[in-house]
Amino acid sequence: MAVLFVLIVGGQDADSYSVGYALQMALGVTVGLVVNLLIFPPLAIDAARLLVSRGRNLLVGQLEDIARALVESWPPEREDWSQRSGLINTTVSEIRGAAYHADESRKGNPRAYLHSRHQLVTESFEDLNTLEAVAFNIRDITEVLSTVIWGNDSNNRLHPNTCKPMSECLQSVGSLMSSWDKGTAEQRHFDQAREALNLLDSELKRSARQEDLSLTPGAAVAFDCERILNSLHQRIIKDRAEEPV
Repeated sequence: MAVLFVLIVGGQDADSYSVGYALQMALGVTVGLVVNLLIFPPLAIDAARLLVSRGRNLLVGQLEDIARALVESWPPEREDWSQRSGLINTTVSEIRGAAYHADESRKGNPRAYLHSRHQLVTESFEDLNTLEAVAFNIRDITEVLSTVIWGNDSNNRLHPNTCKPMSECLQSVGSLMSSWDKGTAEQRHFDQAREALNLLDSELKRSARQEDLSLTPGAAVAFDCERILNSLHQRIIKDRAEEPV
């Protein structure tokens, strides 16, 4: 574009025009850099972290709603939780967009060189990766249980004795996620969730009898809970232990 302006507007005096045009561009770049240094543009980190928190709360609410439905009269009257897979997908996509925007806003921004702000961007991406893994498993739990409850396959049912321990397991995982959102998650929270999962596994084995446990809906839910706990433990406990003192 600069060459085009020089050729069209400069005409016979292209040399002096090109010098003036180059000085004008250099002045514009200098002014832009000075403004960027003196008047720091905002970072979009807070918006990303707010969406991450909102996403965690959505998943916690989903687990709690499913847990309540499992101990209601059968079949459960509440079925709004079974239709939230699309909302979960949309929320995760919005968080990814906000995290990307936050990362872009820190490029060339002096504010981003502050250690705390740079660390917040990194944490937002790490939280997002964990949230995506957790959301995938919660979507799977939602689909498995909604199919079992309102499906027509008589061979694909939950044993009545497994409903209560499954509800307690989901409640425990939801409580762990809630403590993650509040920044208060500790090893004891994982131990409590693990104990609830072990109780569910024990009841599944007792109820399955001669059935293939790996193919039952309850086993699928337990496996998803196991993966959620592993993802959260990696993000909260192991990553915290690896942080430099």
